[in-house]
Amino acid sequence: MAAEAELTGRLARNWNHLDGPGRMAGVDLARGLAVLGMFAAHLIALPDFSWEDPATWLDVASGRSSILFATLAGLSIGLVTGGSAPVAGADLQRARVRLGTRAGLIWVLGILLIATGVPVYVILPAYGILFLLSLPFLPLRSRALFAVAAVLAAVMPFVQVVLDALPLWKTESGALLDAVLGWHYPFTVWIAFL
Repeated sequence: MAAEAELTGRLARNWNHLDGPGRMAGVDLARGLAVLGMFAAHLIALPDFSWEDPATWLDVASGRSSILFATLAGLSIGLVTGGSAPVAGADLQRARVRLGTRAGLIWVLGILLIATGVPVYVILPAYGILFLLSLPFLPLRSRALFAVAAVLAAVMPFVQVVLDALPLWKTESGALLDAVLGWHYPFTVWIAFL
């Protein structure tokens, strides 16, 4: 009886921690949709999308879920680094260390997942690299971030095409580099979403 009460109390405390006043329901909903979309994109044979056929609308999960992850990563980074008033000084340094550590852990987890032979493209290495690429942008205010994002969105798709055409990707070491970087998820373009 005491063990059951302790478990109930611990579950209530954990739930309050997960659903505390600082949580943003819309962000949590978007994360949940991104996760469900990634499951659908990797585990369900999706038909090609057609506006006229509602049975094909599930194809909306293809590609869009991973971009939603990148966008939410940028939103989350913005929220934990001060939101509309970016952190500075020691707080900025602490945020960079935490974000860099998180990037490294996500990247390592992705490599370990790839090493298991999982038969899907793993987003985690690219996600970790995106976190690292975001570090220089942490002190920027919204207007500057939007300007940088607009330039990156206009330029990087062309750069990505050139990078994708490199003969390196057709070599054995290129295939390894592809996996290590998570190249299937073009972080060079997605940095604009972040």
